[in-house]
Amino acid sequence: VAVNKANSTPFTLHTFAGIFSDLTVDVGNQIEYFNKPNFEGVRFVHRMSKGHITLEKDLVASKAWDTIIKAATTGALTVTHGLTAGNIVKLDAGQAQLTNYTESVERGVKMIGMDMELRPTSAGNNEWLLTVK
Repeated sequence: VAVNKANSTPFTLHTFAGIFSDLTVDVGNQIEYFNKPNFEGVRFVHRMSKGHITLEKDLVASKAWDTIIKAATTGALTVTHGLTAGNIVKLDAGQAQLTNYTESVERGVKMIGMDMELRPTSAGNNEWLLTVK
């Protein structure tokens, strides 16, 4: 189903609920092929999950994004898309660290863009959770 107001519940980033036009997430898996005596195969060796968000700037004045970026503060990202069972996808990232603040104009509307590094907690292997219902 289309990503729009009717099909997507409000998202939050660092407790801010705003209007976004673009959200991407890259799992960042590093897979390596090995061919050694007694072993040939592929192994998962590292992961660095990251993403990008583009928000409307109008309401952003209530959030000090530059301060959050400079302080390397982490915060939660959550977004749910879909309304009916079998068509619901929810993304949660508890420790999104924002970087690279940029400004642009999209169809006459002022926008800001920020890269994200999705960090694990001390528990590890929990940079993000994708739930399909």
